[in-house]
Amino acid sequence: MKIEFFKGVLYENNYFYNLIDFLKNRGQRNLRFKILNQFIKKKSSLIDICGGCGWLRDHLDQSIKYTVADASKNFGEVCKKKKINFIKLNCNNNIIIPGKFDYGIMIISLYQFKKNLQKVIKNLKRISKKKVIIIEEILLIEEKKNIITNIKKKIRDYLSYTNFNKKNNELFNYQEFKKLMKKNKFKLITKYIHNNILIGVFKIK
Repeated sequence: MKIEFFKGVLYENNYFYNLIDFLKNRGQRNLRFKILNQFIKKKSSLIDICGGCGWLRDHLDQSIKYTVADASKNFGEVCKKKKINFIKLNCNNNIIIPGKFDYGIMIISLYQFKKNLQKVIKNLKRISKKKVIIIEEILLIEEKKNIITNIKKKIRDYLSYTNFNKKNNELFNYQEFKKLMKKNKFKLITKYIHNNILIGVFKIK
């Protein structure tokens, strides 16, 4: 009998996710949230698609009505304990989110849905009254394909595998993402570069 202790643990255990995120980003782990905060007006409503445990909440003004949509049951339980409004959502399915929000936000998650990009973006636009804002990590220098990178990918895939996330896609490269944003009429409004990673903030033109 095969025992798979850590398969899918990245999205099924918030403590493990936070540990991996900390090891990856260290002092820069909150940069994505601090960047976003400057584009959100007070007393507005916001839905954080693939928002995990609602980490963005701590960086927003308390007057903002905040909702998280995510596929992870564990992340949903954490949100409820923190009294954050939570909607269970698998972006790979045709699930319609009820209501509209001033802002539809997606933070470093769009790359996970490369096979369903147009559907995800269309739904983001549909539920957003004012703006869709996308923050995405973009590889400026791609890793060379070798035994080490292949092993690292297999480990990432193993830790990420769940019924809603069967493959951990690679981050977008710059040209790939630029083409996608142009096609969907988004424009880059600011960017930050950190360790060969470009963090781009995009919104609908």
